[in-house]
Amino acid sequence: MARSNLELQNAPSPVLRYGIAVLSVSVALGVSLLLERFHFRNVADPLFLFAIAIAVWYAGIGPAILAVVLSGLADTYFFIEPLYTLLHNTR
Repeated sequence: MARSNLELQNAPSPVLRYGIAVLSVSVALGVSLLLERFHFRNVADPLFLFAIAIAVWYAGIGPAILAVVLSGLADTYFFIEPLYTLLHNTR
């Protein structure tokens, strides 16, 4: 089904949609790191899940996929041992 001109005019720009995804993951990461500093554990995953939900709800499927990838990378880098690396030693 073709979209009407009114729907296309009201659609947010791709920059705004992908910006929402990046911003939501960035806020989730910042809050997670702040809470970890105050010895709260295991809060990163629910916050990243919430960021992905916001990206899906407000921005659509493409930005949501970006949010999933960014959340996975941030979670792996900052919260999964060994910390501050994306490489995992399986030995």
